Amino acid sequence: QGGAFHPKMWALRFTPLRPEDPARVRLLILSRNLARDRSWDIAATLDGVITRQPKAINRPIADFLRQLPDLATAGAPEGTKALADALAEDIRRADWSVPEPFQSVSFAVNGFGGKPWRPDPCVRLGVISPFCDNQTLTMLAGLASAEKPVFIGRSDEIAQVSTATLDSYARVAVLDEMAASEDGEEDDATALQGLHAKAFIAERGWDTSITVGSGNATRPALITGNNVEIFATLTGKRSRVGSVEE
Repeated sequence: QGGAFHPKMWALRFTPLRPEDPARVRLLILSRNLARDRSWDIAATLDGVITRQPKAINRPIADFLRQLPDLATAGAPEGTKALADALAEDIRRADWSVPEPFQSVSFAVNGFGGKPWRPDPCVRLGVISPFCDNQTLTMLAGLASAEKPVFIGRSDEIAQVSTATLDSYARVAVLDEMAASEDGEEDDATALQGLHAKAFIAERGWDTSITVGSGNATRPALITGNNVEIFATLTGKRSRVGSVEE
């Protein structure tokens, strides 16, 4: 659709050592690519048991997995489609252990038509995104009803955003340079540093939700839906999860 193939996801299936035990799966929704860089990234890791019954919340991930072989530009190796279908079916029937202090998880995939995922209207909003643009930051600022949101990004990207847009945020911040300094373990001038994490933190009612994944605060990711992106949202009581600031 004129966008980028941008998701970062790992799906793993484990075979039980004892035949009477259930098979298990692990799902990782990340901001990190398969690249040798040293940027700050974020990931949600979920472990689950494969059950007999499909779970409605898993459908976006299962559908995404099933479509992958047909997206291969050079043709997928023999057996790839069967593997993707089998893994998709296992993910579809996974019963996830939601990590504390969260109570529920949901998934979304953009880029295959339909209305693209974006944060829902909320009371307070915090956004972490290395890449951004005027239209998307304006849209996100309009979602928070109680007070202006908080935005953390990259200085070179923020410099291209209008003052009027930035004024719609209570606070705009960048990664401290000390956080990107050498740690003394390796000397590699080609290693990238800086912010690469993407997260949307929203307060609604008594709850706080944290959405992580591949999507930046940009038009192709959240407005036009041209990019293929993947997201996981963890939700729990604000008294336990914390506020946007926390």
